[in-house]
Amino acid sequence: MTVMHSIGNNHGHLGVWCLTQTGRTGKVIHFIAFCAPLWGAILFNGFTYFQVIRMLNNARRMAAGMADHPRQFDARADMKALNRWGYYPLILIGSWAFGTINRIRDFIEPGQRIFWLSFLDVGMAALMVRYVNIHISNMQSNI
Repeated sequence: MTVMHSIGNNHGHLGVWCLTQTGRTGKVIHFIAFCAPLWGAILFNGFTYFQVIRMLNNARRMAAGMADHPRQFDARADMKALNRWGYYPLILIGSWAFGTINRIRDFIEPGQRIFWLSFLDVGMAALMVRYVNIHISNMQSNI
C-alpha cells in the first residue's frame, strides 16, 4: 500500500495514501501501513528465534546422548551464546514500544503530547541501531 504513491510522476497531494496526513485518516493509514506490519515482523522474528533456540538445544542434547564418548564441555558457555540470539527481538520491542504507544495515545487524544513519551519514542528508536551494533559485536567476540 505504501508504494502506491511512487507510481507515476505526480508527487503532489496523495490523498488516502499519504502517511504524513495529520488527521485521523492519516493516523489510521500510518498504523495499518507501518505499525501493524512492524509488530507482525517483530512477533514473527521472536517466534522464529525461540523455535531455532529450542531446536538447537534439542539437537545438542540428542547429539550428546548418541555420542559414544560424551565430551566434557562447558554447556553453560554454549547456552549463554545461544541465548544471546533471543536479545534481538527484545531490542526491537524496546525500540518500537514507546513509538507505538505514543501513536495510539495521539490517536485517542490528538494534540495532547506527553513530553517524556515523545522523548522515549525518539530516543529508543534512535538507539536501536546502537543496541543492535552492541549485540552483534558481543556475539562476534564469542565466536
